Amino acid sequence: MEAHVHGSIRTANGDVDLGPNAHVDGDVIIERDNSSHFGDYCPPEVVIGPGTIVKGKLHFERRVRLYVSDRASIGPVDGAQPVTFSGDHPPADCSNHKH
Repeated sequence: MEAHVHGSIRTANGDVDLGPNAHVDGDVIIERDNSSHFGDYCPPEVVIGPGTIVKGKLHFERRVRLYVSDRASIGPVDGAQPVTFSGDHPPADCSNHKH
């Protein structure tokens, strides 16, 4: 099923997995999380899947693992470096993430 969000997506702690073929009219925002006692050991994962369109900005106030499909369309990115992937989903393993 294809999801359509007419506004923005905002969270402080939790993964965001959009797609395939999701449509977000607004922004994707990950806010700073001051409640964690463990810091950013394993930061939230944000996946922009194949066929997904994010019209607004991707804004990150904390460290995240950002994966963007080579078949997705996104707006500007602020606060993270996207990692492009092919296929349906990126390989996800926090233990392999370089800090």
